[in-house]
Amino acid sequence: MKSFHYKAIDTQGRKTQGLIEALDANSAAALLREASMFVLKLSEKGRSDTQNPKQIVGWKQFLRRFLPITKRDIIFFFRQLALMRRTGLTLLQSLEICSGPSAKPQLKRVIDNIIKAVQSGSSFSVALLQTKKYFPDIAVKMIVTAEVTGELSVILDQIAVQMERKQELKSKTLTGLMYPALVVLIMIAVVTFLVTKVVPKFASFLAQRDVALPTSTQFLMDMSELLITNRVIITIGLGTVIVATMFVYLVPRTRLAIDRLLLAFPVAGGILTTAFMAYFGRTLAILLRSGVSLLESIHVMSEGIPNKALARHLQLTKNEILKGQSFSNGLQSNIIPSLVSEIVNVGEVTGSLDQVLDEIGYFYEQNLERNIKMMTALFEPMVILLVGGMMGFVYFAFFQVLFQVARG
Repeated sequence: MKSFHYKAIDTQGRKTQGLIEALDANSAAALLREASMFVLKLSEKGRSDTQNPKQIVGWKQFLRRFLPITKRDIIFFFRQLALMRRTGLTLLQSLEICSGPSAKPQLKRVIDNIIKAVQSGSSFSVALLQTKKYFPDIAVKMIVTAEVTGELSVILDQIAVQMERKQELKSKTLTGLMYPALVVLIMIAVVTFLVTKVVPKFASFLAQRDVALPTSTQFLMDMSELLITNRVIITIGLGTVIVATMFVYLVPRTRLAIDRLLLAFPVAGGILTTAFMAYFGRTLAILLRSGVSLLESIHVMSEGIPNKALARHLQLTKNEILKGQSFSNGLQSNIIPSLVSEIVNVGEVTGSLDQVLDEIGYFYEQNLERNIKMMTALFEPMVILLVGGMMGFVYFAFFQVLFQVARG
């Protein structure tokens, strides 16, 4: 038998600590749970004495102070808070546990501010609004309804699920869009290297031979001279275009036009639209199930969508509903697939809108994965053909003139 130090919370919500004997840590934890105690910390007697955290160099803890709060941290916070609430702890007790020593320092400060707000009489949702920078509007709206219905633990789990799905969709979308961008960068890098490094050396070699160059070789020489001679102008021009595009994107009307244009691109537009429909279906279904009204759900979603063309269409949909139109009619647009409005219409007629929206989200999630896999499968041979073609053209131009020199 071994002895274990433990810290736990009893059925009255009071913190307690002591020693317990068991075969191993799992057995000790099981014994504590059988005694209706929630285990906070468990360590074997003797080891904790020799491995006192205060005696360990705290350079990692020092670095953790500067780590920013990530979406993963917020997701874990909601998961942990839901678990605490399911065990029967009060909201303040749950928040205090979440703000324990294991919490990231910056997150701990945020949770401590929430605790102070709740202790002063504010509701949990109002306390979250005071730290709106870290908590999405969707989460706050869902918690407002949870405070009315009394299902806070259930809603907290749903918030965590929604945020995890959003992060996963964002990751998949970025993966899909980064691949074509990577292909373009590879092509630019290969062309730049050949034209600015390889071709000039070859040109100096041929200049000593004083031979007439074939058309393909002369084309490479002219391209190399053009890029090298005007490299400063080209660099400044590209930089100006990039900076100007960034400033133009800050103008609301221009950004709306650019975002609409992005949705029309053959590859990127399809991925963006599919990702949005997956997020739209899943998120709206969760909001409706948590008790948020349809109009409020649409408004919250429109505020959190990066693409302004899609956000504006949701705002127009909300206005159409206020005028008396159905949700499905309001959704009809050239940037929203017609399948979506047809399925939403079925959900409105049958009274199962949340279930139908969830099915839409699942369908487009699967569709997004298929599109990304298909695009990857198509772009891989395209990269080989394009890069290989450029390399082949350069070799052809080189060997063509070398054979001409050899004959002469």
